Amino acid sequence: MGREKVAVLVFGDVGRSPRMQNHALLLADYYDVSLVGDNESKVYPEIQENKNINIVDLSSKTISIAKKTNIFVFYLLVRIIVQTFLLLWTFLARLRGLKFVVVQNPPSIPVLAVLWFASLLKRFEVVVDFHNYGHTILALKVKSTPILKIAEKY
Repeated sequence: MGREKVAVLVFGDVGRSPRMQNHALLLADYYDVSLVGDNESKVYPEIQENKNINIVDLSSKTISIAKKTNIFVFYLLVRIIVQTFLLLWTFLARLRGLKFVVVQNPPSIPVLAVLWFASLLKRFEVVVDFHNYGHTILALKVKSTPILKIAEKY
């Protein structure tokens, strides 16, 4: 019988998330791990060499183009829409038979809602590595009270 499958989701650049890379390395001792996120920066050599870890790239040219506009609210909306579809496609169609997914919070929009929805359909558990409130990070960039209030409720 094969090893159980799990995913570690980095909502951003995998190479810039040592915490989640460490989670993937530890889990690879017991599971087949899909390390999901933007494959932009180099990951640890131990991850590249580990036969039990597969990197699933979520990079999007559309998001990169939106970011270059330097209009933060536009970029944020494009990112949420595109990443929602990428996450749904990844967790509903690309990755099959997952036992659980480990995700870091923040960021939480749209990650937590998408994973919750996918977990209902695909019957996997979601483990949140919770170390901050997403809305407190958002408040550093967005001064709009309605947006922050929505993020806080979320």
